[in-house]
Parts: sequence; C-alpha cells; structure tokens
Amino acid sequence: MSSGGVNPAAGVTWAKARAGTSVISAASSVSSSSASSAASSSAGTGIAADPYRIYDCVQLQAISQLAANYLVMNDIDCSDSVNWNGGLGFTPIAGTFTGTFDGGNHLINGLTINRPSYDYVGLFEHLGSLNGQAATITNLNLRTISFNGRNYMGGIAAIVDGTNVSVTNSSVTGAMTFGSAGGYGGLFGNFVGGTISKAWSNVAMNVYAGGTSNNIGMGGIIGGGGNAIVSNSYSLGAMPAAGTCSYVCFAGGIAGITTNTVISNSYAVGSNTANYGGGIVAQFSSGMTCTNSYFDSQTTGISSSTCGTAETTALMKQQVTYTTYPSNWDFSSVWQILAGGYPTLR
Repeated sequence: MSSGGVNPAAGVTWAKARAGTSVISAASSVSSSSASSAASSSAGTGIAADPYRIYDCVQLQAISQLAANYLVMNDIDCSDSVNWNGGLGFTPIAGTFTGTFDGGNHLINGLTINRPSYDYVGLFEHLGSLNGQAATITNLNLRTISFNGRNYMGGIAAIVDGTNVSVTNSSVTGAMTFGSAGGYGGLFGNFVGGTISKAWSNVAMNVYAGGTSNNIGMGGIIGGGGNAIVSNSYSLGAMPAAGTCSYVCFAGGIAGITTNTVISNSYAVGSNTANYGGGIVAQFSSGMTCTNSYFDSQTTGISSSTCGTAETTALMKQQVTYTTYPSNWDFSSVWQILAGGYPTLR
C-alpha cells in the first residue's frame, strides 16, 4: 500500500468462509497485493482453542470481534501505516476489547498513529471493563511506534479498566507526542485494576509545542490509574524527551500518577526532566507499595524518590544489587544481566 487515501479499516472485515474457518476479506480500498495477502492467509474461528490468526498489518487493523481470541503468526511490518487514512495512520482498535491477544513473541514494526486532535490513542482504545469482563495481552511486542494524539495514550492501549485484565511478557519501543491533560504511558495511558508482569518499554515521551501540558501523568509503563499490580518490569525512555511541560507534568519511571498500586522488582533508567518527577512513581495519594525497585540516579537525574531506591549506574548493572537481602530478583528464570548492561527479561 502506498496511496495516502488507503483506509484498511473500511475495506477489510472478518468473514466466515467455510465451516470452522475464518478469513479476511478485503474491499477495493486496499491495494491488490495487500488484499490478496489478507484474503488468503488468515484462519481460525476466534475461540481459545482456535484463535483468529494475524499475518499482516491489514489483518491487525481489521480486528473487530472484541471478545475473540487472536494470535500473531509472524513478524509484521506496519511501516506503510504512515500512509493510511490520508496520513492519519492506523486507526486505534475501537470499543472495549475483552478477548485475548497473543503476539506470539513476534515483532510488530513501525505502527504509526498521527491523530493530534484525537483522544484514546493506542493499538487498542480500551481493554477490559469495570463490570468484570476480562482482557488478556501476552507476548505482544511493538517496535518503533510513532503515536501522536491528545488525551490518553499508550503503546498497547489508552485505557484499561478492571481487575481481570492481565498483561504479560510485552514491550513497546518508539515515540509518543502529546500535549493535553491525561495519562500517557509506554504501554498504557490509564490503567485501573489488573496486573502487569514481565513488561518493558523504551518510549520517548514528547510534549508538543502549543499543548496545554496541564496535569499530565506520564510513565514508562503506565501514565495514570490505580489498583494495579506491576512486577518484573522496566523502562528506558526519556520523559519528556522533547518539549516542555507548560503546567504540571508528573513523570515516573514506571508510573506517573497512581494510587493503591503495588510495584515490585522493577527499575527505570530514562532521563526525567518533568517538573514533578519520580524515580519509579511521580505521585500517589494512598495505598502505594513499592518493593525491591530501583532507578538510576545518574541517568534519570533524580537523586531520591518516595518510591524506589536510587543507585549509581555502576550498581544498576550489577546483579548483586538486585539479589542482596531483602531484594530477591529471580535471575534463574526471569532476569538476566549481560556484561556491561542493565538487567533484561529472559
């Protein structure tokens, strides 16, 4: 696809082809090569034992069965999404997703969303619900995203609600640009309830010129929210990487603004120049538990923080920092340290 007028969301739908099989069908608004690929490559019925299978970015854009199960089958190149919808790029998957999305430990590369006047920007707009509907995200890896939006933004989802939301083994790299009030996180903009485990990000948070930048919560994993559990996670990106907070920006290595949240065995190293910065969390009102979590005081520019322990760069790159009592990080099955580097997830 190369035309600036391409609109895959309007031209691709999930369709029943024969008993026990589902495929993508594509209308003429998608290029013939993409339509051929989409129509011939996807199968599955959407149930847990037979998920819809996703092979390319057109099929990713076509997700509409919000309670179904999906599995990514190979690395996906979404770099041409910069040309979709007259330059607006990928359309965030709308509605409340309460299914299962398994990224298969593959990479989804180059996803672009360029909607500076739109709220709720992310791969998904909304995960889970407060009435108990679940959503599961696992093995999802987004690389070199380029997102531009207004209120609430996350690499995976803008909004997450509900204690039955589970996110594991997922990561995001790239850049986000925003400038209004709301929550902005490397993985999730606003995360209420649910659990995040074995997640990481390297996302540059950019505040655009002319934005109000009023009461922004930005974090490497979650921008704002509460009643969450985050474990074995880390962030590397700068906050803000470009631009200036005109009013109030709460930026934390893991979470910007949160309450009644438990964070454990996590770390952050990205530069933090927000006017209200925290090593792990920038602001919390009550019920915060922060255990065995660390931030690099030299690279973040933060010398102390209520949540998290400040360490030098040299100590952040030594396994003993994370295994000396009372810290108990698992370096046999969860973490590893390569020579001269920070810990990474296995």
